[in-house]
Amino acid sequence: MSYFFLLLNILFLINKLYGIKNGNINYQICSKEWQNPILTVPTLSSPSVPLKCYPDNIICEKYGGECQFSLKNFEYICCKDNDNERIPLCPRYYDTLHTLCNKKSNGGNCPKSYDCMKARNYPNIELCCRKNDNLFYIEPETTFNDHYIVPDIIPYAPKYSINIIFNKNVLTEGQLIYKEQINDLLDRPPQLSGYVFSDNLQYTVIIIGFPFRFNKNTSIDNPSTVYLFESDIKSFNNQIVLQDSNEIENTKQNLYIKKNLKEIENSFKFSKFCTIPYKKPGDEIKSKEIYTMLLLVFKQKKSFSILQQNVFVKKNSKDKNLFKNEIILPNEKLFYMKKFLKEYGDILDPIPVVGNFYGIKG
Repeated sequence: MSYFFLLLNILFLINKLYGIKNGNINYQICSKEWQNPILTVPTLSSPSVPLKCYPDNIICEKYGGECQFSLKNFEYICCKDNDNERIPLCPRYYDTLHTLCNKKSNGGNCPKSYDCMKARNYPNIELCCRKNDNLFYIEPETTFNDHYIVPDIIPYAPKYSINIIFNKNVLTEGQLIYKEQINDLLDRPPQLSGYVFSDNLQYTVIIIGFPFRFNKNTSIDNPSTVYLFESDIKSFNNQIVLQDSNEIENTKQNLYIKKNLKEIENSFKFSKFCTIPYKKPGDEIKSKEIYTMLLLVFKQKKSFSILQQNVFVKKNSKDKNLFKNEIILPNEKLFYMKKFLKEYGDILDPIPVVGNFYGIKG
């Protein structure tokens, strides 16, 4: 009987140690929830089963995995990180051992020189971490990963960061703006600085917003709201200037009236029909909610065709002229960035040239 209670206590401690909830420990073959077992090759006589191992051999390493004890199988098996699962990481400038721990349990049960610390990109998970000031982080990729933007919303981080300026205020990366500040600070489209665009290329600028959400599966295409979309933009003196709704409307009227497109093409700003004028965030931001606003600039391989110019256009008549049709407003249709980049991969480079983000607290 004492052995039975001892076993129950061990299972309870392991459940606490690995943070497995709702009894899922019985269904988790690998002890780390972001991993799956490496399976043997099925044959006519036997199905695939987890590959067995021993702690002191390297059979798992050959397949990019590690040997660990499975509580479900009650034996050592090879486990490997899933391609589409988020991998928890230690705080910056700490080596990640990828060994789960619990601060409340004997200081964390980590090896010597390692401390039990909260993962920077995974809630409710603690890892064994070791200080290392020599680590190097690629930016802005690392910051976009840490803030659940890559690969949750976009598949690739921008190559470079860009300054976002609202009413002469240069926002710091990830700066939090309170809902009460929106009308004064975010009433006009932002200015961009800190990057030299090519006047010989065309660009697409998108501003999207989305509430904070955590998904273990990073392959999900999370929805967002579009607050600005301008395609076929040409910079002037290596700078891109974004327009508000009044300026967009004037540009449309000029395009509709003028016959000399070269005159418009060589003007201060040239933007075609795939346009959602800038709209500041509104009631879609719920109370106490954190909302991420993401600005991206993509390099175009070619212009959008006539058929592709209805990305955000809803046709109210049989009139083929796109100027006489209405634009889909941000609150009328959710936007899926991964799907968009895949559909228009022949036009847009999927890796943004530049980008940055800021937050709004409801």
